[in-house]
Amino acid sequence: MKDNGYYYAGQIMAMSIGHGGQSPCFLSGLLYDCLHKGPDNIKVTPEDIPDEDIKSKVMSVLQADTESQLQDAVMQAASLIGLAGHSVRITLANKQETAFDLAHWYVLQRTRAPFERYDVYTHTTVIVPWQRVTGS
Repeated sequence: MKDNGYYYAGQIMAMSIGHGGQSPCFLSGLLYDCLHKGPDNIKVTPEDIPDEDIKSKVMSVLQADTESQLQDAVMQAASLIGLAGHSVRITLANKQETAFDLAHWYVLQRTRAPFERYDVYTHTTVIVPWQRVTGS
């Protein structure tokens, strides 16, 4: 962030696309959709979490079948739940919503600053705003 790497990456990608060049093919599908549609318009699943330890904790919450299993899973994921700012009591009824919220936070919201820095350049061009309006 200090050396404006995300800003310059956005600048290079936008200039390439704007001048008829290739779109970036090295990005994951999720990251490309996030840059194209915006992080708030993307559905993230627990399977999208790249860190295996974090994914395992979120999946434990999601796969809990009993109240006892759920409470054990919540205890194991307590630091993640706290960092995500999730303050709702987790029950068997809302465990799926909780798991998807944690996945969304881990994959997209905790890295919000780089997305915003990338958008500083791309929002000033015609390409990305045009794509968001037309859905192209």
